[in-house]
Amino acid sequence: MEVRVADAKTRAALEQDGSLRCLLKIKYKHRDRHSIPAIAWAKRKADEVSRGLLKGAGLEAETDGLTVSVNMVTLGEYHHSSFICYDVFLGKCTSESREKIDRSTRQPIYMILKRGGVFIAHRAPRMDDVIAGRYENVQEKDKGPRPYFRDSENPPTYIIPTGERVEAPWRNGAETNLEGESDDDGKENEDSEEDDGRADE
Repeated sequence: MEVRVADAKTRAALEQDGSLRCLLKIKYKHRDRHSIPAIAWAKRKADEVSRGLLKGAGLEAETDGLTVSVNMVTLGEYHHSSFICYDVFLGKCTSESREKIDRSTRQPIYMILKRGGVFIAHRAPRMDDVIAGRYENVQEKDKGPRPYFRDSENPPTYIIPTGERVEAPWRNGAETNLEGESDDDGKENEDSEEDDGRADE
């Protein structure tokens, strides 16, 4: 998977701080939209893209101690882009810094989206407040463990005051096939930053 680092700020954050809060824009084409398979898919994609990101920055996942922590998964409406918000940590990032970042809803956002068959990573300042606000909004309702999960087609409900997310039981072996596509990523070559947060509205 090719990931191109498009600006010096992204590269510097990896090399100097050893951490990034990423917002990955990607299409989810599985029929089963339950949180269990969707979160498993999101974790797999976040890991794959992060490994490509490090390679694009001249780093190595194994030698640089890559760990990925998924914070929030938002499925877009049918055939619309979904969003995975997650933190990337390298070995140079101290445990104290990791804990601080993990507890924080407000961090600089680094957008990753697909153009021309290649994922592009870049600093996206205008998304900082947007993502922080949505993160905080979900956190007020969902008191369960992360990653938080949202489905634009089937908005979740919560038990008050426990904040437990309510879903129908997941049936193992339910329809999880792709919608006639060989790739989860889809043809996102025409992506623009105009709709970066569309699935979170």
